[in-house]
Amino acid sequence: MKLLKLFVATAVVIPMAAIAAKGDNNGKPFQELTAVIEENRTLIDANSGDIASLRTDVDAISTDIADVTQEIADLAALVSDNESAIAALQVRVDTLDGDFDSLSAELDALRADHDADVAALAAAIAAAEARIAALESELQVLTVNLNARLAAIDTAVADNAMAIDALLLDLNVTSAQALSNMLAINGLQGQIDTLNVRAAQHEADIADLQAQIDALDTRISGLEAVVGGSTSCANSSQWQPVDCTTTSWVWTADRSYRTVADADANGTLWVGDQHANIPTTCSLDGTGWVSTEVFTMQGCNTDWYHIGGRYTGNCGGHDGDQVRRLTMNPEGCFDYAQ
Repeated sequence: MKLLKLFVATAVVIPMAAIAAKGDNNGKPFQELTAVIEENRTLIDANSGDIASLRTDVDAISTDIADVTQEIADLAALVSDNESAIAALQVRVDTLDGDFDSLSAELDALRADHDADVAALAAAIAAAEARIAALESELQVLTVNLNARLAAIDTAVADNAMAIDALLLDLNVTSAQALSNMLAINGLQGQIDTLNVRAAQHEADIADLQAQIDALDTRISGLEAVVGGSTSCANSSQWQPVDCTTTSWVWTADRSYRTVADADANGTLWVGDQHANIPTTCSLDGTGWVSTEVFTMQGCNTDWYHIGGRYTGNCGGHDGDQVRRLTMNPEGCFDYAQ
């Protein structure tokens, strides 16, 4: 709004014929008219210096805006690099059939890099916002100075209206440049807001990858136990006999194995649900062995599957329930603590 006042002030019409008319009416001699012209020239010279100083300030602000624009472009490139890294890792997760430890290490490294990038991004954005605030403050000061100069010129015009056109043109150009700078600052703020949104999306992508890694961890730990050799359930301190029957809440932690036999063979068989007060020591037929340790279900909505009983289908909304490992094989009680 201050710049608008400035533009209105510069739009004043200069009565160029006023001096001539004044001289004719008063009958001033040529020498007095010459003195008036010299006085006007002195005033113009003084105002030109002030305007040149103001233009220098505007040019400096334009340079600062260019610097901030480059900094934001660099930040956008950094965000794009993070997005590419996340996308690449997502492809790795989707096609993974190899070593979980290697993937987990890569995720940890990505998370560390991402956290560092987010911290650097937040600091850079804060610095850019501070620069923008400073630029806006400088523009306000510049506007006040320009308005003050226009007020002074307005007063002088009443007595000295000659040769002011060039001065006002210079002021108009400077004012237009100041308005352009303000519009550029608003554009920079919009770019910063967009970068903040993209950075927040990275957090969601990392969380999704972590959920997939956790599911792989569950599956691979079961496979490692089977490959590493099983022990007799009767001699295991980590397992106890099933002591009840349930018509629900027997699970596989991997939807690739949707029967009790397949899940048991691959170490992904579990039992339990605290929503319905079902004990975690049951099985569908009342036989088998359960782990003595109780675990917390994770990845229900994406990986777990309800096997048999009253309901067969995908798990939904059970994360946080207490569950135990289950095996129907008398020699399937592996050491799950390793």
